[in-house]
Amino acid sequence: MKQWLFILILSLGISKFYTQTNPALQGNEKNEVDFDPALKKNINSKQIKIYTESYWQSNQKNDIHGQISALLNLAKLNFECHQNYNNVLAYIKEIEQLADKDDYLVLSESQAIKSSILIKLGLQKKAKKYIDEEGILSNKILDEDDKRFAKTLYYGSLSLFYKSQNKQNSVIYFSKKQMAEAKWMSDINPTKYSKIIEAANILSTTSIELKDYKSAAYYLKIQEKYIENTSDIKNLSLYYLNKAIFETETTKDIHAAFQDLKKAENLALKIEDEYLLNLIYPKIANVYKSKNDSKSQITYLRKSEKIKEIITENEWKTLQALTLDVNEKNDNAFKKYTLFTSLALIFFAILFFLLKDKVKIQPGGDNSLPDSETNTDEKNFYIEDLYQLALQDDASFYPNYIKKFPHFESQFLQINPSMKTSDIEFCAFMKLGLTDKQIAESKKLTLKAVIAKKYRIRKKLNLSLDIDIASWISKFIN
Repeated sequence: MKQWLFILILSLGISKFYTQTNPALQGNEKNEVDFDPALKKNINSKQIKIYTESYWQSNQKNDIHGQISALLNLAKLNFECHQNYNNVLAYIKEIEQLADKDDYLVLSESQAIKSSILIKLGLQKKAKKYIDEEGILSNKILDEDDKRFAKTLYYGSLSLFYKSQNKQNSVIYFSKKQMAEAKWMSDINPTKYSKIIEAANILSTTSIELKDYKSAAYYLKIQEKYIENTSDIKNLSLYYLNKAIFETETTKDIHAAFQDLKKAENLALKIEDEYLLNLIYPKIANVYKSKNDSKSQITYLRKSEKIKEIITENEWKTLQALTLDVNEKNDNAFKKYTLFTSLALIFFAILFFLLKDKVKIQPGGDNSLPDSETNTDEKNFYIEDLYQLALQDDASFYPNYIKKFPHFESQFLQINPSMKTSDIEFCAFMKLGLTDKQIAESKKLTLKAVIAKKYRIRKKLNLSLDIDIASWISKFIN
């Protein structure tokens, strides 16, 4: 009787699980643009204030072109400084609502910004769709100079896309095409030199990665040639960073490399570009290490860790707004997978109990089950015990789990030795099929904190957002 009662409770639990509403998907229907110039870190606050004022003046005059221009500048400024991608996406959404369907240049620019954000967040498949759309739109532009500018954006997006996949040959191919388009642009176009330097930056970086120092030197010279014609601080900082890496790997001139790294750092700090600082700080720390200056090395390593935390937080906030559809699809797929698995377990459990009863009533037969079946039964109930310990956040859960699955921890540490016990315990919760809500209740955390923790674990495991982490753990980790 107890066995049948357990099956009934399990069935009701599954039914309840599939009728619950996911709270993470609620309260996100409205996406308003935040035009408050007093932003968190006041990055280029003067320019933001100017563009914001320009937007409102254009809005009052019903000047659509003026509104779009101001919004594009706000989007670019926020994107280039990596402050808050949520703001950028809100600006882009407003731009696409205001723009005419045949304003191909504006729409192409908006696709380029969106694809860049998605690539940085690891959503390559979704990014590629926007890049393809960007290419189609750029071909429809009639003005020759505007078309060339749009093409530089398109080839730049493709270069970034293939860089995220470590396909250096493709990066070089599309960066060269980007540079060629930029060189054909009119000299009076203010973006011409920035685009040439941008392409040369990527080409020099990739050449250094491939140990092609001759090509790297060539592209550094191109940057030096055009650098005085632009006020692009980001590309100037990247130039000094690449130059420092080149000097370190070729001439071994640590002093010159250090001076260039400090120039790169000061420029990145000027625009508070976290992604640039994330590249620069570890390089400076390495220089201090070579000088046996442990104190300064530790200082820059701590700065690097702090920047990584900021980047992770910004990415997570964006994912909250950006990938609800991805999460919902993954959640639905996981629920279906769990439903079918659970129904199969129930079916086999019923079949098992029926066969067990049949064996018991056979005259003169052996009433005991074979050892393998007994062990399976005990294992199922042991997993149920672990499940209950997890729900109660019992301190004995993790030791008992590792005792039962001795290779579970080592498999994660082989992937990333920096994974903490708390990370692996979270993975054990997911392996047992606990929902985000159940984990939050067990660990006395907010749902937001649980989602953030899972995102950090995903980063440590190097899993793209197209992969459901719970399903991946269930499939590949024993």
